Formats: sequence, C-alpha cells, structure tokens
Amino acid sequence: MIGTGWRERQAFLEAVNWTGIDLKLYGVWPTLTADSPLHRFHCPMVVDNTRIAAIYRSAKICINFHRRSVDALTPGPRAFELAACEAFQLSDPRPDLVSMFGSSIPTFDTPGNLEDLIRHYLAPEHDDERWVLAAEACSLVQGETFDRRVQEMVGVLDYGVGEVSAGSIEVSAVRGA
Repeated sequence: MIGTGWRERQAFLEAVNWTGIDLKLYGVWPTLTADSPLHRFHCPMVVDNTRIAAIYRSAKICINFHRRSVDALTPGPRAFELAACEAFQLSDPRPDLVSMFGSSIPTFDTPGNLEDLIRHYLAPEHDDERWVLAAEACSLVQGETFDRRVQEMVGVLDYGVGEVSAGSIEVSAVRGA
C-alpha cells in the first residue's frame, strides 16, 4: 500500500494477521511506533510519481484504503491509478465503486475480511483470476482522463444544473454566466 498512515488505516491494518504475507507500506505513517505489528512492513519513504506505477505493477495485490467519510461516495484517485496500471486491487467499499468498476475490484469491510481476501487471491490457483480482474478494471478506466472530467464539469456548469445540494450549500449555474 502506498499512502499516508492515518490513524483509522493504521488501526484497521494492525487488526489483520499478516503472518506469511509480504506486506509493504510506503509513505508517511506518523503514528507508527516500533511496537506496532506493522512497523516491520513500513518502507519509510515518500514514493514520487516516477516510481509509483512500477511499485503498483510489482505487487500481487494493492490495497486501496480510502480515508473515512460518510459523505464520500466515489472512489478516490488511487482506484483509477491502480486500475490504469493494470494492478490488482482490493478496496474498502464506496457506493460508486461498483457502478464504475463492476465486480473487478473486490471489497473488504473488516480486517478479517481483508485478510481472507488477501489469502484467497495470493493462493497460486487464483493468479489468473487476479490478472483477469486487473485487466477488466484497466479496460474500465480507459478514457477516464483529467481532460474528459474537466469537459464534463464545464458542460454541467455551462448548461446549468439548477440546485445541487452539497450539504447545506446550494450551487446554481446559468448558461453563459
């Protein structure tokens, strides 16, 4: 996993039995101490963008663990990056993950569930299944570019969206404004 070790991520991952699993945690993990069961897996380095794709591709399984938020519906950028690299990923659930990726990204919701999925997909008899799911996710992100997203956003603003609720904030756009 490449990411920041926020407390909720660290606590969740500490509850997994990593025996026999070659876990690597890259990034800044500010509350990770020597007595944490994750300490021996930590690679204390910030991974720059020139190396990230190679690390994703070299892993049998990548963990996509979003920051917790009740308002978050869509998968974060990591889901798209992993898919574009044709890396197999396990993700915590987000409501729009299935609508975007179908069943190509298996999800976990508890530490035990994550451990079971990792052990399942690491088994040699599931190597082909990992490759098939990673290729499917990759095919689903083709065309998902920053430029396309900006065009979509501009199109929404250009044609007006009426009232869009964002919590207690209302946004109204008018064509040509």
